Amino acid sequence: NLQHVPGARVEVSITWLSDELMARMHATEGLGVDYDYARLDGLVLKTEHGETRDTAFAYVYRHGSLSGTGDHAGLHEISAENRPHRSMRQREALEHVQERIGRACALEDFIHETIADEGLRHEREALLQEDAIPFRWGRWSVVA
Repeated sequence: NLQHVPGARVEVSITWLSDELMARMHATEGLGVDYDYARLDGLVLKTEHGETRDTAFAYVYRHGSLSGTGDHAGLHEISAENRPHRSMRQREALEHVQERIGRACALEDFIHETIADEGLRHEREALLQEDAIPFRWGRWSVVA
């Protein structure tokens, strides 16, 4: 999940899509339900070709970032310079979610039942959203 962390620096990928592919992307991202398509201004993006951009478009998750401790937790697999908070490997983050939900079973079973049962998935999401950290970037606006 996208989050602003002052002073941190990460490598991101940019995807250039045609109008047709952009429409398909919007259809698969839960646009207006789970995600907003937003314009982010005031960035410092440097491309591999040395160009600098100050604006980008991204999907912003409406329900905030995983917390559980009141602080951010980055994914260890995403390398970051100057990350001021802890990071967790993806499996560790999933186990953290499972522990917070209070469901003792094999992690793979936990994931499968969450995917398979929409009502259960929404219950679990609601629990995690209670202390989720909202997206914090002062210069963004919803486009779609």
